[in-house]
Amino acid sequence: MGEKFPVASEYYRYQLTITKILEYAVRTFPISEIAYRDQLTRSYAQEYQRIQRLSNCLEDLGVKKGDVVATLDWNTPQHYEAYFAVPCMGAILHTLNPRLSLDELKYVINQAEDKFILVNEEFIGLLEPIKDELKTVQGYIVITQRDQLPKTSLEPVYHYEQLISKSKPEYEYPELDENSVAGICFTSGTTGLPKGAYFTHRAFVLHTMCVTMLQAFHERYGLSPSSCILHIVPMFHAWSWSYPYVATLMGCKQVLPGRFNPQDVLKLIQYHKVSHAACVPTVLRMILDVPDLDKYDLSSLVAIFVGGAKLERALAEEARARLKCEIIAGYGLTEGHSHETFAFLKGYMEKWDDQAKLEKRITTGLPVPLEILRVVDEQFRDVPMDGKTLGEIVVRNPYSTPGYLKDQSKSDELWKSGWMRTGDIAVVDEDGYVIIQDRAKDIIKSGGEWIVSLKLEDLICRHPGVRDCAVIGIPDEKWGERPMAVVVPKPEYLGKLTEDEIKNHLASFVPKEIPRWWIPDRIVFVQELPLTSVGKKDKKALRARYKEKN
Repeated sequence: MGEKFPVASEYYRYQLTITKILEYAVRTFPISEIAYRDQLTRSYAQEYQRIQRLSNCLEDLGVKKGDVVATLDWNTPQHYEAYFAVPCMGAILHTLNPRLSLDELKYVINQAEDKFILVNEEFIGLLEPIKDELKTVQGYIVITQRDQLPKTSLEPVYHYEQLISKSKPEYEYPELDENSVAGICFTSGTTGLPKGAYFTHRAFVLHTMCVTMLQAFHERYGLSPSSCILHIVPMFHAWSWSYPYVATLMGCKQVLPGRFNPQDVLKLIQYHKVSHAACVPTVLRMILDVPDLDKYDLSSLVAIFVGGAKLERALAEEARARLKCEIIAGYGLTEGHSHETFAFLKGYMEKWDDQAKLEKRITTGLPVPLEILRVVDEQFRDVPMDGKTLGEIVVRNPYSTPGYLKDQSKSDELWKSGWMRTGDIAVVDEDGYVIIQDRAKDIIKSGGEWIVSLKLEDLICRHPGVRDCAVIGIPDEKWGERPMAVVVPKPEYLGKLTEDEIKNHLASFVPKEIPRWWIPDRIVFVQELPLTSVGKKDKKALRARYKEKN
């Protein structure tokens, strides 16, 4: 830096690596706890030893810096251990989604060049049919609670617990370059084959710190060292929205539920006195549908963060009333490391009445600290803060993926003019809150004008007999496209709801909230909606289904 600004010869150039999160948490919160269901609880200090054991055994198996180690597991202590053991030793963590098709699973394993796979015994059957086509895999480490390995055609196979029990509980983690790759997470493949978003250590640490700051800013509903968080978001999906890292940095008690089951969620909230959780709207709906929900003591709940899809007002109102906690929306995407916004309130809004506060908490929200978020028109100009003018969300932050694995063309499409394009269409209200209106691929163009499917879904779900719905565009000779609503009635309304009743319900919002021509021409009733591999409404499947029937 020159004579004016000398650098000490022994100055330590601090690297932002995941190891720093882990070691800070263990030093500062050694007795904080990580629980698995209601079966076992370990301290951070005990987990740190297991993490080091896993790093040692992976190294003994031949895993080196830059090698890719995959996980195929539910939300378990072993998955949590891999979240740290793999990247801290300089290898790259790849979380595999068990809900992918076999062809997609084979594709992402080969694309990432996985060397070892840590696999829950429940998912061995997914790997066996494709094992001979996995080009780089050298072995499988089976996660099981049984003493013996299950019978399998996979080879070579190792028993996770037996393997780490023989490894040393100390591992000297190397000094890594913060710009080295730490993790790979593939998109859910709703628009073709999954694309591999990759993230550096620096990205992981800065995203963890930014979400931690945001939580601390809002101490009434945010996480703190005294919080207990239940990890509902799958750890194979977008880093479980970074909550395992955020909760570790903050020293929270963490509860890992294994495979998701809505009734188990309620039991664990009661058993561990859980204060916080996060989930997609579909999962929140499943929790509310548990028949004996009211028998559980959920008084410890402070807030549930909801993302992954639009949070409809009717669902938020019901959840607040029945769970007796705050429901706060957020927004993110795999490429952005999971969090772009949260719908926390600004200070002066705390004096508003409950209905006004709810309206803000179900918006897409405000950007996470250090995030620069714009909503731009086709000329890349910022749209006015009028809550009406549509534009695309584009972002800059220090934690998004720089591109897609082995795909320069798709990487260049993602980043244009130095901004990451999200493909999400939104408006900005007078308070600066972003409100997503639709995905670019889901918005309906009828007669040259836009119809926002998410707005129609929100209004339809306000009908007391509607459990869920999806609105899609169907080809129309005259108008190009027209909206069709696919409605899931509540059990007590099965066979009773009619098309006219839904159309009349929507007509009650004309002209204040929607124009009359937005009302769908067709309403169909189904028992359930198809979901993507990450629990979102699969509109691609619905469009294919009803295009054929149209």
